[in-house]
Order: sequence, then C-alpha cells, then structure tokens
Amino acid sequence: MAATDIDREVATALAKTLRTRRQAAGLTQEQMAAKAGIDPKYYGSLENAQGNSTGRAANPSLQVIRKLSEAYEISVPDLMFDVFGRPPSQHEA
Repeated sequence: MAATDIDREVATALAKTLRTRRQAAGLTQEQMAAKAGIDPKYYGSLENAQGNSTGRAANPSLQVIRKLSEAYEISVPDLMFDVFGRPPSQHEA
C-alpha cells in the first residue's frame, strides 16, 4: 500500500526537523543515530522521509520518537511542535 499524501507530508516535515536540529548540533547522521541508540541507516531513512519499503513514507514508532527527543535533549511535545507547529493559544481564538 502506498503512503498517503498526509503520511508523506508528515514524514517530510519530520525529516526537515531532524536534519535541521542535527546540523545545528554539529553532528553527522551516524553520530546522532548513536546518540539516539538507533541504527544509522534507519536514522538516515528518517532524514530522507523514506520508510523501509519502496514507496512508503517514514513512520517511526513512539519509542523511536522518544529516543530522538532525548538525543536532541528536548521533550517529545517540543519535537512534535517542530514538526506540526504549535496549536493556537486559547487567547488567540
């Protein structure tokens, strides 16, 4: 089954966030993967928005998201806000 457009959009936004944060930290993909405790090839696939199967968007588990947030020394919500944006404040409504 091919990835949906929304899957691709989320995978692309996550890839951009991971790449931007990693580069800001001055680390290689291999160094960041080691820091997160995940396989370097898998980390590279996340930064390229590619899953393990042809045509599939990257879809990391919550456990991987948690490992990445710890490696980047931010909370899971902050990592996800980088990807999806912050919700509007109740005061802005």
